[in-house]
Amino acid sequence: MNKKILFLAIVLISTLSLVDGAIGAGYRGGAGAGGNDPFTPDSNIIMMPSQSLDEAEIEAILKMREEEKLARDVYLTLLEKWQLLIFSDIAASEQHHTDMIKQLIDKYGLNDPVVDDSVGAFTQPGFKELYDQLVAQGMKSITDALKVGATIEDLDIKDLNEELKITDNDDITTVFTNLKSGSYNHMKAFVGSLEAYGETYTPQFISQEEFDAILSQPKGSGYSHKSTNDTMLPGRIKHYNDMAEKSSFTFVPDLEVAQEDVGKTVELYAFLYLPAFDKWYIFDAPNHGREWSPGSEIAPFMEVTLTDDHVEFPLFTNPLDLSEAFGTVEIYYGYKPVDGEMTYSFTRLVFE
Repeated sequence: MNKKILFLAIVLISTLSLVDGAIGAGYRGGAGAGGNDPFTPDSNIIMMPSQSLDEAEIEAILKMREEEKLARDVYLTLLEKWQLLIFSDIAASEQHHTDMIKQLIDKYGLNDPVVDDSVGAFTQPGFKELYDQLVAQGMKSITDALKVGATIEDLDIKDLNEELKITDNDDITTVFTNLKSGSYNHMKAFVGSLEAYGETYTPQFISQEEFDAILSQPKGSGYSHKSTNDTMLPGRIKHYNDMAEKSSFTFVPDLEVAQEDVGKTVELYAFLYLPAFDKWYIFDAPNHGREWSPGSEIAPFMEVTLTDDHVEFPLFTNPLDLSEAFGTVEIYYGYKPVDGEMTYSFTRLVFE
């Protein structure tokens, strides 16, 4: 066990007065982890037999190389603006996708259109203009950003449907089919996040029938959801790699408040999860809590009246020195009117 990870756990647990014994080591991914995409770069594409390429297949490979890069670049740019975990995870997935297209390019000795891998750099006509257009739209609001994500996956699926029709090469078909499967998962994640905000997405490129079929598949990611009992808003990610920020750590997240909840008295709930130890803790007051097991009874740590469109959660208000910390912590927080439904989200804190 890394001593810095252990240090992070001890400081946070001690701060919450939650010191306990027999902490079991071992990592377990938390909710919101984007491990649902079946497409990874360790495929056997290179080992599959090479087949002759026609001009249409070459054009499709080169186009998809930059189309997947476009998705990655837009998501990275929107991640910097909105700090939503969904953009971090799916950008990483898009990197895998464009890397696999690069394997096809190398395998067949094609000229790679990606001569500059920096964000926003493209060589084929139309991609730079589309990147600028999508980023401008996504900068307007969180829901606009999520709609941009759905639009990109919508376009990806349409293009892959068309390109799968023009190839009979086993390796190209394998790559494009897996890209399409990844885009299906990404589409579900973006649409689910929009629904949590009370928004919808109407397909612009694929048929309504295909869109409905995508959404009817079992849910995979845990970025957000809306059910009859609660609403989970998209998770966020925050990196701590600045020594000054780590040495005086505080954490007071806020959450969007539904318009119909403004003016109501609500209960605030919060939980801390340490993935490296698979341990949960529940806050029972600011800067204080106790160990908790999923499925056991929960209780609020304070009660407030909602006065505007955001509510703050005073979780770690006393500065902590985490300058030696390394690892990941997930903090879940939500509010619930006495006679209403729970609205919550989470932030993944990454100490580097």
